[in-house]
Amino acid sequence: MNQVKVSVIIPVYNAEKYLRKCLDSVLNQTLKDIEVIIVDDGSSDNSPAICDEYKADSRVVVIHQENAGAAKARNAGLAVAKGEYIGFVDADDYIENIMLESLVSTADINNCDIVNCGHYETDENGTILRECFDTHGFICNEIVSQDEISNRLREIHKDNLLWFTWRNLYKTEFLVTNHIQYVEENVVEDPLFNLECLLNKPRIIFIGKPLYYYVLTNNSLTRKKGKQGYTKHLENTY
Repeated sequence: MNQVKVSVIIPVYNAEKYLRKCLDSVLNQTLKDIEVIIVDDGSSDNSPAICDEYKADSRVVVIHQENAGAAKARNAGLAVAKGEYIGFVDADDYIENIMLESLVSTADINNCDIVNCGHYETDENGTILRECFDTHGFICNEIVSQDEISNRLREIHKDNLLWFTWRNLYKTEFLVTNHIQYVEENVVEDPLFNLECLLNKPRIIFIGKPLYYYVLTNNSLTRKKGKQGYTKHLENTY
């Protein structure tokens, strides 16, 4: 099997308004040795056609599936990924052009299983609302000890470290060896994915750079945290 450096998995559901900006930001990375796995999760807008447009780039793989949710879409991407590392990007977000090169460089130098970066929160017009580049109390650019992770799991959850898989680069071998996938249930899946990673004793480093742009859209799940559906997701997770 031919291997590339990074497989970037992008689940897509009715994201036509944002999709091209997202895909362009990934394909224009300074690190060129990548594959971009776009998983169309049964979109009913023009997203499927936009996805197929990008197949003109030989690095792009497009999967179309019936709507089954982001977790199943990401697992579909994981099943075909050829990269030494795995990254995730949401279809309404975008990334700095040096993001993958920065994370891969750190991972290679330090033999890391996970590298975590910061992010920006922006509105739909690209205005930066907040910079989130803390390292959660861990020393920047140093391998975190397993004792630190174990002793701080409750705190790690409280300060939202578990909540975002798109801020991390994961070594594929680590995920495969530990059988880590997304839980395809009515749960908030990112925290469970990251928690399982932390419980399997990864070599992990935090870098203080914000490299990801998290776009707060009107339809964003973060806008609906107080609604019954999200509350039920949280109950099921715990």
